[in-house]
Amino acid sequence: MVTTTMKRAIIIYGPSGAGKSTLAGKISGEYGYKHCDADAFKLMFSPTRSRERSEIGEKICFHYTKEMIDRGYDIIIEAMPEKMLSSLKRSLKQKKYKIIELSLIASLHRCIKNDAMRTKKHHGEKVITEVYERLVYRRGHVIDVDNKTPAQVFRSIKKSGILGRV
Repeated sequence: MVTTTMKRAIIIYGPSGAGKSTLAGKISGEYGYKHCDADAFKLMFSPTRSRERSEIGEKICFHYTKEMIDRGYDIIIEAMPEKMLSSLKRSLKQKKYKIIELSLIASLHRCIKNDAMRTKKHHGEKVITEVYERLVYRRGHVIDVDNKTPAQVFRSIKKSGILGRV
């Protein structure tokens, strides 16, 4: 008897500095998920954050993510623009992926503090404050990450069974 395992896509939401990339790195490192981070692609193609080159980075990340879906990889998606994310969700459903949504909730103070410690994707207090409200989502599993280390958040998610069979 041949058994197949349902492929999984984890979509992580949250404001800049909440720990999305850190959590995605822990999950992909332990379970082999492919990490599709639009912010990383934007930074690669536009270190100075020009609008045009940032949009190019987002589009390339979208196509990379779509290719990972078409090839059947377990994936983690973060920082994808809403319109592109909607299209990817349709593809995931067509390919019969299990979609797991995680919303990381952190205070503005925590996001600013975390951003200040970054070496690569540092945005600065002004930018974090400006986009904070727009990036606070409550979709899927809502996880309060304030007063928790990244390791504690990861252990908590694993222990809860949110990720299923990983």
